[in-house]
Amino acid sequence: MEHKALTWVTVILWTKRPEYWAFARFAIWFLFWHSQREGSGTMLDVAMIAPCGMNCALCVAYQRTKNNCAGCHRGDESKPAHCVKCTIKHCMHRDKHTYCYSCEKYPCRRLRQLDERYQKNYHMSMLENLGQIRDKGLSSFLASEETMWTCNSCGALLCVHKKLCDHCKAPR
Repeated sequence: MEHKALTWVTVILWTKRPEYWAFARFAIWFLFWHSQREGSGTMLDVAMIAPCGMNCALCVAYQRTKNNCAGCHRGDESKPAHCVKCTIKHCMHRDKHTYCYSCEKYPCRRLRQLDERYQKNYHMSMLENLGQIRDKGLSSFLASEETMWTCNSCGALLCVHKKLCDHCKAPR
């Protein structure tokens, strides 16, 4: 699809008709933006699942258009300060475990506090996420995340930190 769309954009630009150039610029921007969201870094990407069970693709910092965060497992360049210094990500037990559920301290005080805050404010549980990953596997977890966090009205990816869909303003 992207290849065909780029071909049409090229044709439009070669027509030398300025009334089509705004559309071509928009199409190029959209294809670039879309390509940044596809493949690695999408909701179904294992690398987007943080050690605590958070799906980073659902985070407002990941979904924003300027200075967006690339997720817990990627570089710290545009991450919010609290994510850079996250005590769970930098836990001394983490080098032995990919996810917190396999740690002998699970669930630790910090993870329980984070889970409590997310349950209260966003109706999402990190401990439930980790339990599902442990019991059913990452594939099952990612499939349920896609169902749960896709807007029923427009099909866009929802944000855990917002009550409305960013695209169509429907409640999540």
